[in-house]
Amino acid sequence: MRISNFFKTKTGGWILFVIVVIWIISVVSIGEPWWSYLPVFFAFMSTFCNLASIYIAKISPVAAKKLNTIQTVLGVLFLIALFVVYYFLYK
Repeated sequence: MRISNFFKTKTGGWILFVIVVIWIISVVSIGEPWWSYLPVFFAFMSTFCNLASIYIAKISPVAAKKLNTIQTVLGVLFLIALFVVYYFLYK
C-alpha cells in the first residue's frame, strides 16, 4: 500500500489527525505568537476535511470529492503559511 493511499483509510486519517492535535497542543504550550497558529489551523482543517471525506464517501461521493478538493486547497495554504510564518519567526 502506498503512503498516499494509507491516509485515505480511516486508520491513516485518524493517525494523521492525532499527530496534528499533538502539534496543536505543543504549539499552544510553548507560547508562540498568535500569528504562528496559522499553519496549525490549515493543517487541522485539512486533516478534518480528510476524515470527513473518508466517512461521508459511502453516503455522498460528490460531497466527498468536494471535501478532497477543499483538503487540497487547505494543504497548499498550509505550506504557504508554514513558509511565511517560519520565515518571519526565524528571520
